Order: sequence, then C-alpha cells, then structure tokens
Amino acid sequence: MKNFFILLLGIILGVQLYAQTNLTEALDFSVKDLDGNVIELFPLLDDENKIVVIDFFSTSCGPCQTYAPHFQQAYEAFGFNEGNVYFLGINWGSDNELVAEFDEEYGITLPTASGTQGGGNAVFELYEILSYPTVIVITPDHQIVEQYIDPPSFENITDAVTAAGGILVNTQENKVVIDQISVYPNPVSTAGYVAFNIRKDAGFLFSIYDLTGQELFRSQAMYLFKGQQKIKLPVENLTNGMYFVQLIIDEKIPETIRFVVAK
Repeated sequence: MKNFFILLLGIILGVQLYAQTNLTEALDFSVKDLDGNVIELFPLLDDENKIVVIDFFSTSCGPCQTYAPHFQQAYEAFGFNEGNVYFLGINWGSDNELVAEFDEEYGITLPTASGTQGGGNAVFELYEILSYPTVIVITPDHQIVEQYIDPPSFENITDAVTAAGGILVNTQENKVVIDQISVYPNPVSTAGYVAFNIRKDAGFLFSIYDLTGQELFRSQAMYLFKGQQKIKLPVENLTNGMYFVQLIIDEKIPETIRFVVAK
C-alpha cells in the first residue's frame, strides 16, 4: 500500500518528480507479454549476455504517450531484440486489452507486459519506480548503469545504450539527423521559437502536446534544407503550463523537447 501511494504521488507531480529507480543492481523478475510469452530478466543477462532496456510506463500518462514512439524507434535501431540489446515495456495499472490498445495507437511492436495481467505492477514495486515514464538500462553484470534517461528521446536512449555497449544494427537508417535543439526563450511569454541544426535536406513538421498527451497543434508539412533552422511556435492560445514540441523529420521522431509557457 505504501508503494501505491508513492506511485500515486509521482502521477500527481508528473514530470516535476525526478522519476527513477533507487536500485543500482538488478533484481530478477518474470513477466508475461501480451502474447503469453514468459520473459525472465536473469536468463537474458546471464545466458544471452543481453543489455536490457526497460520502459516503465502507464497507458494514461501524457509523456509516456509522447515518448513511446522514441522507445520503439530505439528498439528497431538496435535490431528488434535480435542484437545484443533487449527492449521491454513494463506497464503499471492496465490489463492486456488496454496495453494492446496503447501499443496499436502508438505503433509499439516490442514486448510489453501489462500491469494487472502480465506482472508489471509487481515489477514496479520491486524496482521502487516512483513515476513514469522511467527508462533504465541494465548490463549483463546486473548493474543498472542508467537509472533514469531524461527525457527518454530516441537520441538519449541511443546514447545511453551505446555507452553501455549496445550495438546499433542499422546506423544509416536510424542515425540522428538533427542536433543543437533548443526552445527559446524558455519559459515562453508572447513569442517562442524552436531552433535546431538539420544535417540533411528533409521533410519536416512539428506538433505541440500538453501534459496529458493531447495534440494541440500540428504544423503543415514543409521541406527544409540542410543547416540551421528557426521555427516560430504558435503559443498565442496556450495557457500557462508545460508543453512538449515534437519534431518529425522524414516521418521519424528524432526529438521531443519540453517548454514552459508563462505569460
């Protein structure tokens, strides 16, 4: 019951709470994915010598919805669990049906375990997860080398997993094509901009989401040329609070960045 109230507090505070596990060494667990396959942690580490990356998520959490495609993209970049990295989603609070709906809506094909039917709730409590999304990285020696990847963007996940020894299977297809990303001024009052460097000519659009994951704005598709870019954010109708701007390059999502509106 104590763990439940800690988790509930994390939900209320949302991204303001520094979500992570306090553990530094992995504890064994067993979950069942949506297809009924049993997934055990220690055999993945000990027998298959895998790096294991876990996304602790909720189906109703706005940031979880925002970053789910990033986790999926990293899963694909590291070889669909056929390489030396194993990606796993562990849910809190939902049954198989709700998690399946979440996976379908956000394009998730990696193994996921629901909270109530797949054993996810027990793993949340075992790992003392305070909030979500929390993405952690476990190496074959059972060490939790990343307790919290913030934010869990494709670029940040890729950097963390590569630093842990993960091998990208298709770096050309999945390499990051933008960098030097920022929103300024941040907080935004009357006018704000997202600035970035794009490394190649590419199709581009962006969306703005609130903390519940609701899309508030989607730009028209445009074509950008290689180099520095500055895009004005339509903040006129936004109330004070925290938002996410999601950049989409050639139909991929290389980055989502937070910004605050304070008028």
